[in-house]
Amino acid sequence: MQIGQSVKEVRMNKRLWTILCSLVLVWCDVTAVHGQSQAENEWPMVAANPARTSWTPEEVRGELSVEWYRTIEPFVHQKTQVIAADDQLFVSTARGLYAFDAASGDHLWSYGTTMPLGHSPTYANGVLYVGGFDRRIHAINASDGTLKSGWTFVEAGAGFETNPLVIDGRVYAGNRDGYFYCLDADDGSLIWKWRDDTDEYPDAPIRFSAAYKDGIFYFGSDNAHAYAIRDNGSSAALVWKSEMLPGVGFSSYWPVVYTEPGTGKDYVLFSGTKKETGWVWFGDSYYEENYDIFAGVPTGGLIGPAGTVPGDWVAGTRTIDASKIQQHFDQKPHKRHLFVLDAVTGEEHPVFAPVTWVSTTHGGNKLPPVIGGDGVIYTHIGYKNGDPGLAPNAGASGAIAGWKFGTPYISQVHDFTRGYADEPVAFTAGGNLIYWSEGFNMGYGAVEISKPYGANATWEYSSCGGIWGCLGIPGYDEQYRPCEVYGSCNGVYSAMSSGFFPYKGRLYLLERNALIAFSQSGGAQRLPTVPAVGQTAPASSPLPAAELTRRLTAEVSKMLEAGHLRPGFHDSGLWGQAANGAYAPYVEGDHLAEYFHNPGDTVATLAAALPYLPATLQTEVKAYIKSNYGPGASYDFTQIAHIGWKNGAQREIYTDTPERLALMSRPTDDPQQVIATVPRTYSQWNGEVSGWKFPQPSFYAAWKYAELFPDEAETIFAAIKDKLEPTSSDPQYLTDAEFTQYPYLLNAYIAAYRGYIELEKLAGQITTVEQSAKWGEYNRLLDLRATSFDKDSYITDDAFTYEKTMNVARNFMYLTPELADELRAQAGTRVEAALTEYNQIEPYWFVAKFDQTYGEGGYHPLYDANALFLAQAYALDPSYRELVQYLDVPAFYRGDLFYIQRLVAALAVADSRPPEPQAPSIISKPVTSAVRGGIYRYDVEASGVPTPTFGLAQKPSGMTIDGATGVITWRPAVSGTVSVVVSATNGIGPDATQVFTIEVFAMPVAPTITSTPVTSAIVNQPYSYDVEATGAPVPTYSLTQKPTGMVIDPTTGEIEWLPALTGSFSVTVQAGNGAERAATQAFAIQVEPLASTNFLPWVAR
Repeated sequence: MQIGQSVKEVRMNKRLWTILCSLVLVWCDVTAVHGQSQAENEWPMVAANPARTSWTPEEVRGELSVEWYRTIEPFVHQKTQVIAADDQLFVSTARGLYAFDAASGDHLWSYGTTMPLGHSPTYANGVLYVGGFDRRIHAINASDGTLKSGWTFVEAGAGFETNPLVIDGRVYAGNRDGYFYCLDADDGSLIWKWRDDTDEYPDAPIRFSAAYKDGIFYFGSDNAHAYAIRDNGSSAALVWKSEMLPGVGFSSYWPVVYTEPGTGKDYVLFSGTKKETGWVWFGDSYYEENYDIFAGVPTGGLIGPAGTVPGDWVAGTRTIDASKIQQHFDQKPHKRHLFVLDAVTGEEHPVFAPVTWVSTTHGGNKLPPVIGGDGVIYTHIGYKNGDPGLAPNAGASGAIAGWKFGTPYISQVHDFTRGYADEPVAFTAGGNLIYWSEGFNMGYGAVEISKPYGANATWEYSSCGGIWGCLGIPGYDEQYRPCEVYGSCNGVYSAMSSGFFPYKGRLYLLERNALIAFSQSGGAQRLPTVPAVGQTAPASSPLPAAELTRRLTAEVSKMLEAGHLRPGFHDSGLWGQAANGAYAPYVEGDHLAEYFHNPGDTVATLAAALPYLPATLQTEVKAYIKSNYGPGASYDFTQIAHIGWKNGAQREIYTDTPERLALMSRPTDDPQQVIATVPRTYSQWNGEVSGWKFPQPSFYAAWKYAELFPDEAETIFAAIKDKLEPTSSDPQYLTDAEFTQYPYLLNAYIAAYRGYIELEKLAGQITTVEQSAKWGEYNRLLDLRATSFDKDSYITDDAFTYEKTMNVARNFMYLTPELADELRAQAGTRVEAALTEYNQIEPYWFVAKFDQTYGEGGYHPLYDANALFLAQAYALDPSYRELVQYLDVPAFYRGDLFYIQRLVAALAVADSRPPEPQAPSIISKPVTSAVRGGIYRYDVEASGVPTPTFGLAQKPSGMTIDGATGVITWRPAVSGTVSVVVSATNGIGPDATQVFTIEVFAMPVAPTITSTPVTSAIVNQPYSYDVEATGAPVPTYSLTQKPTGMVIDPTTGEIEWLPALTGSFSVTVQAGNGAERAATQAFAIQVEPLASTNFLPWVAR
């Protein structure tokens, strides 16, 4: 646990707060529990307030029905909330922000963006702040949808997927680049950004919106840690960091700040995830805990005795003793998923929350709790052993229930008619009501928490027209018809309900891309569909190619440091079952849910990356390939079809569960098991067609290996040649009809035949490719692919099959540059039409671990991002700017081969195109001190295409600048302060300017080092410290004591080092400027070992 110096201060604030609340009880009931005083019953941000309690004072009572509704054409993410303020409603979409009149539903304005928005906006002082996948936060005037005057864009390293907080004139939001950003709410300038550089995974994406109270921001990261940080003005400080928590990190939602009514003490509730799978194909299933907990309880029976235990809820409330749930988590703490952390220290409460894994759909992040008007924590709890009419029903059923904090008791406030554990129920709160919506099976409604169970149902709406929807209003789901996926029958997104949002006498719901208003007046008026709009926001600048090279080098270096890697685990719910042969109808393929299990994937990927890596790293990469995957190696790609899960470092950062470890530790292979523990020499095909017996893409890898090691070509060819499979002559193999239905399999065989022929040539068996006996079949397959290319899925109805998940990726999986060339030449128009449509119907295709998918699953599979990115790079002719806007972040902590392939593809496009015009930007830091009579020099540096030229728009007498190089020289004659304005221009966009002042001293001023050293590091992780010093003339830097390999930039003072050993290392920095005395700074760096990602046994409580 890491504790900041602010702990004592925060505790004192809590005591003062408790005293004040006793004096001003009514006001504090709202502000203490929900984090702010709300003058109006607005819903101005996600979860209503900075504490994210999902509560407002607004109560919408009565028998409600639909008053009006309208569909929105651009895709609306299921986690998007309706933001209600200033008599308007605001909805984020994949094509921008939309505003509506809250009373009539009239469309007021649209703000179009080139890239999808990441989450809902936040309303503050007439401005909407919203982040997007263009790497920016936008500030939009709520009155007319225009960009806020004077707003400048800070461009992050990745997209913003979180809902911003606006506190005291500052905007705060986490980003997928791992940084938490603080911007000026007036002009958008960057005040600071913070990330956990001490963590093994410092650039882990932040996909969990922050909560805030009493000066502290709380958020979760994709590295499975919870954080609390404080804004210290010009920087941020860590208050605490939790241990690594069970699950697969935090995404989609937000923490909730809960104030215990009796003590006034604050806790932060983090609703989490599970490192498990749907049903049982890999270790344990999401719902296995339900079966364990309810063992011995009759179907439909309660988890424990019923009673009326008093609590903060209304007297007479029906309660249930849920001790069995807590006992289960005490015995298996890795199963818990609602984490209750002390807001001051980050320590976890010793009593686990009795909350079961229900109201989820096979993975993803469980919805966070809400805090009711009575101050009680409410969430969906499975407190019955399934519904008698639906058994086994994923082991449990129940409804919204309260928890008496720190005890085993829960309250029963409602009971769903049909209580599926694996159907998500969204819920929010207003006054003494809790609103809920499910949409598929259970409808919608509200319950009153100020009355005991049985007398508190206020409203329920359930006009179900079958399993696919309960609203019963015509046309509201037109964006999901006729195939139950968004956009067209080629789509991949199923719909979930976003929950209700109360505002000024109405409830608002986002359901299936429709905005729906409920009220007592009803009427069900259908308003016109709101179309997509063109671009309003200015386009962001592309990531520089140098940054992509840096990322590629970092990704490959992590693989080399880790050694052999096991397959990657990323669960996508029931698709994973279907893809691995555990759920029918199956998804055709070779263990598609076990990423990079074929060693040939690693060989081909690293071979493609080699030309873009530094020369020294190229040598290491070749050695890595040969020693791990070459002939005779443990994972020889010519012999091994599946590397197995038993050995190798994890790609994902998350801790394995005991159930997974037990499965992976089997000493020998069992062909009857879905999961291969040790390497397999055969493929275990899943599906109805006759798939390959050995992974055919390995032939393409063999070609690339032989190019790296030409003297081994003959050996490789002899080892693998007999594994190439026929494609049409033998009925036990794939037929042309099956290839047409599953084009990704045809792509794989085309890659295989091309690889075989090229390898055959390198092995000296033929001198030209036309001489190969396989040349004719290779060309026949190419013709088949070109003539049969079709953007449309073969599934054209609402049949429930997980093959729909592959609708977009199917055409471009296993795509090679050679096949892409052929498609561009023979089917270019159809390919372009397909990519255009796919970008419309799956607008978040490029997002790694995207949190919406087809059917029952929390996250989408990883194939779409790679398939479409490579298709655009190789089969179209994009500019670098057009392509790189779709470059996201890795899906894994290390070893994400798909991400490496995308980096290589983008760099290949950058190399093959002339540099795109780019406006100038001055990137150097000015020299701001000089000595009278001495020589002043400042080397101005600027980026831009064409290369900028330089000028001085404002200068003191005698100062000159070299227009080509940017070198400023000057000999100041008098002491004092002078102003300088430097300009850089290249004819593209606005000129860049840099304004600064120079203080001229009468005599030299000895240097003083002003920066605080960084004194901790992680072995084999880059260390950096930017030394800063004052003095005149400007000091230069050196190291008089240093560990091996450490260097310092003499001009900027930046220290860089890659520690190879653990221990303590002494460093002495010197800053000198020719004055009588140099400044020194001595410190020690403590290098710690890399945190283990292996499972550490949980201690039973």
